This record gives sequence, C-alpha cells and structure tokens, in this order.
Amino acid sequence: MSIVKSRLGAVVGALLSVALVPALRAEDKEPIQGPEQHGGAGSNTAPDLDKIVLRFMEDRGVPGAAFAVLDGKRLVHLRTFGVTEDRKAPKDSKHAVTPKTLFRLASLTKSFTGAAIAKLVDEKKIHLGETIKKAADLNFPDELKQIFPDDKYKAATVGMLVHHTSGYDGSIYDPMFDQANIAAALKLARPVGDDAIIKYMFTKQGMATPPGQTFAYANFNYVLLGKLMEHVTKMSYEDYVKKEIQEPLGIKHMRLGKTLERAPDETHYFMPPRASADVPSAFATGPQMVPWPYGGFAIEPMAPHGGWLATIVDIARWAAALDPDKPAAPWVETMYKGDGQPGATVNPNNGITVQYGYGIFAFVETKGGKPVGFNHSGSLPGTFTAFSRISTGAAWVLLCNQRSDEDKKLPADGDIFKQLDTACAAVKEWPKEDFFSEYHD
Repeated sequence: MSIVKSRLGAVVGALLSVALVPALRAEDKEPIQGPEQHGGAGSNTAPDLDKIVLRFMEDRGVPGAAFAVLDGKRLVHLRTFGVTEDRKAPKDSKHAVTPKTLFRLASLTKSFTGAAIAKLVDEKKIHLGETIKKAADLNFPDELKQIFPDDKYKAATVGMLVHHTSGYDGSIYDPMFDQANIAAALKLARPVGDDAIIKYMFTKQGMATPPGQTFAYANFNYVLLGKLMEHVTKMSYEDYVKKEIQEPLGIKHMRLGKTLERAPDETHYFMPPRASADVPSAFATGPQMVPWPYGGFAIEPMAPHGGWLATIVDIARWAAALDPDKPAAPWVETMYKGDGQPGATVNPNNGITVQYGYGIFAFVETKGGKPVGFNHSGSLPGTFTAFSRISTGAAWVLLCNQRSDEDKKLPADGDIFKQLDTACAAVKEWPKEDFFSEYHD
C-alpha cells in the first residue's frame, strides 16, 4: 500500500504561481477569534493567516494544529489551535495544543536527513557520484553486501538517492507501508526493521525505472541514506543529526517517534471521522486490527524519511536556519543544489526553477541559480505537516494531528500551500520583534 503522492506539482506549484494568485477577498479581512495565543507572539499581526489555518482545520475536522510565521530569520507570529486528546475537549482543556506539543513530522524529516548528507558531502565523507553498490559494499552491514539483483544498481548513485532519481518510485511501491508482507516474504517476525526492508528491496523488489532518468519521490531513498550515514559517521542516525545539525541551531526538543509509545507532550493522532475502520497490525503482538497511526505501520524503520517528532518552535527555528539569504551553515547552501537532476520544473512567468534538493523542494532563479525559497509537506496517517519559504523572505510552518487522505470527500491538505503563500506575499510589513526570545526551553 503506498501513500506517496506526486509531489512535484501539487506541493511545489504554490511558490511558482504565488504572484499570479488573486489577493484575499475583502470579506476575509476581519480577524477570526481563535484559541489562546502563546508567548504573546503575533497578537493580531496576521489575522488573515490565522483565518486561513482555522478554515483549513474546520473544513477537514482537524482537532489540533500549531502554526508559525517568520520574516527572514525572525519569528513574527505563533499560534496554537485545538486539542491533542479529544475532539470534544473545551478550548481551555489541559489537553490544548501548546508550543511544547510534539507532532510527528512525517516527510519534513527528510530535510534533516538531507542536511546531514549535505554536511557530509561538504566534508567529503560522502560522495554523490559514488554508486549505491560501491557505497553498500564499503559501508553496509555484511549481510547486505552482494545482494543486488540486477545491473541497474551499477548506474545508481548516492546523489540519485538524494534527489529522488534513483529508479525507485514510491507511487508504484512503498515498502515502508508494506511491512507485514515483507516480514512474511522474508520469514521474519513483525515488525521488521530497516535492514529487513533494505534486503527485501534489494532481493525481491528492485527498481521501477533505470537510474538517473526520472524524478520519482520514494521514501526508500532516504532509508538508504540514513543507513549510509550511520556507517560513515560511526554514530546512530539520531545521535548524528542531533549533535551535528539540531543542537548547534538551538533545536532542543526533537526526538525520534515510537509507534506504540507516546513521548511526553506528544499529541494523539486522529483519523478523519468518516475514515474506514481499523487496519491490520504491522506488529505480531497485541490486537491484530488497530488504528492506522498506532500499529498499521511501524514508524521506527522510517527514521530517516519520516520518523522525527518536533514542536512548532523547533521547526520554526529549522525554517529560519534554511533561509537562503542568511544560511545558518555552509551545508544549507548545498541543500539548495539540484546537481542537474532530471525532473526540474521551470516557470517562464517568474523565472523560477523547482528542483528537489536535499530533503526540500528548492526554488532557484532559472538564470544564475540563486536560491529564493523552498517547501515540503509531510503526510502519515494521523499527521499532516508543511513548511514553505517564499521569495519575499517570509516563511510559515504548520503542524496538524490529522490528515485528510483517508476521506476522499475532504479537500486536499496540499491546498494550504497556495493559500498561505499568497497571504504571506501580500503582507507589506511584518512586526519588528523576534519572538524566538520567548521560547528558551
């Protein structure tokens, strides 16, 4: 079962077309009364944006969300909405979403993996032109060596994993959501780990297309990158990303999620009210029919492509770090590079090219290649996340504890990109304060 969608279109179209979208209607200009604002950030500075988020939630029945806006590297607006535990809880409930609430990031995780890879590339510890087969033979565990099924792997490189041009295609087959069948095929106990998934893909599944010819988004690419990182750095994936990427930026609360164990302050994850009943469990023990966010898949093997938990403040700091005008580190500049990959999209109306960089859809000037912004979304059962930086320097982040995919009557979650990008582009002046100072812990 695959939940990967064609993202190079629905998701990235927002920035390409932002200058062409009409402004908000006059009747949308009045602020809408929302839940409590935390830390004083953004008191009535962005009512149009809050209204868009509240409409997004109301139209889809999303129980809880956290929302932040940046101007350059400054946090200029932060709001939290709704609840973490019960759809019917009052707004003053102890289960209200707060700036300390942890959300599964889903595919926003890829930007952290991409940053780590970019840093290792800059340090010449990982080489994009090295073939996957050579990298595997040199760095992967013994049991994964020499098990490549066909000659396609001889042409596939590490850089193709980074840019989703390796030949794997998650829209055709995504092993991360087929864990029970993989366990059965390999005669292993459930749930399976990342080594088993890699072995299955190398020996049973193979690639969908010849490497290097087509952009095709695939979670499995980043599973391989995470495994390669561990063997290059001699550190666990989590420890390396925390030490080398997150901690230097003041990102303090992130951790890898667990399927059946909620972290302190982690939200509950909801399915749309009209969604189908429970699904078969990916776990051998416990109930065999479970809510999809809680056992329909194991999140642990997803660590490099979808496993991180974060607060809204964490991801706001991350969006600030990725500011192309004032990058937080040299590896940020590397993250915007598409390295001549196939599948880049050019908009002749605004001279912007979209290409998949290192865990982000990077927006660069077609002439000269100057980075001007990025975006990405994340989607798991019970989770929708998104962030975007537009060419004006404004950026926004949205974390939700429900996605809409399981109810086809609901609007697409990706609609939020055009709505918020357009509203941010219309703001002429942002507050001068930087509210990051209010969030030390």
